[in-house]
Amino acid sequence: MENLVIIGKGKTREQGRVYARNMKAEAVWGINNVERYPEINMLWEMHEWPEVKKLNPVNVDTVPVMMQEKYIDVPHSIRYPIESMEKIYGNIYANNTLAYMLMMAIASMKGKRRRFSSIYLAGIDYKSPDRMELEFERACTEYWIGFAIAKGINVYWPDESNLCTFPCYIQGVRYGYTKGFDTLVKKMQESYAHTCAEALLLKHGNRKVFKKHDHSRFYQYIVNLIKMYK
Repeated sequence: MENLVIIGKGKTREQGRVYARNMKAEAVWGINNVERYPEINMLWEMHEWPEVKKLNPVNVDTVPVMMQEKYIDVPHSIRYPIESMEKIYGNIYANNTLAYMLMMAIASMKGKRRRFSSIYLAGIDYKSPDRMELEFERACTEYWIGFAIAKGINVYWPDESNLCTFPCYIQGVRYGYTKGFDTLVKKMQESYAHTCAEALLLKHGNRKVFKKHDHSRFYQYIVNLIKMYK
C-alpha cells in the first residue's frame, strides 16, 4: 500500500514536503495554485474554467492536473471521475477541493486492496482570519477524514492545524464521560464572546463585521483551554 501527501497553501505546507521525503510517499498532490514543489506529482484544480484562467497557470504544468474536464488548453489535464464518485458515495458532500481529493483517495484501489494506507494533510490548517467559508469547509474536510479512518486509512496532519480540534477528538476528553465536560464548555462560552459564526451573525447582523473576525482564534482557544483543563 502507498502513502499519500496532500499539500495546501497553509503555513504547514513545508511539513508536507518533509513528510513526503521521509515516508517516501508515492503520491503527492497539490491543491490549486500551491507552490510547484518538485515533490508534487499531481495538481488539483477543481474551479470552473474562467476562474482557473485568471488565477492558476495550469496550462504550463508538466505533471497531471485533475480538473472538472479534460481541457485542450491544459495538455496534462485529467477529467475528474465525478460520476464514479457519485456511484460510490451517493449524494456526495463536497464544498472544497480537498473533499474531492479525499473521496478519490479513499476509493482508489490497487488490485483488491486500497491503494493508500495513509494520508498526510499539510498546509490545510483552516487558520485564515478573514475567510468565513473556511468554517464550513473544515466541517466537510473532517467528514471525509472520518470516512477515511473508518475505511482503515490512517490520516495525519501537523499539530498546528485546526483540523479536529474540538474537545471530543482530543485524547482523554469525551462528551458525557469526562467529568466536568459540561462545565468546561460553559466556561469556554462565557470567557470567549464570539463562540461561533451563527452567534456572530445574530449579534452583529453585519456581514462586514463577521468577515473581519478572526474565526480561527476560536478553535485554537478551545484547544488551549482543554490543555489547561487536563
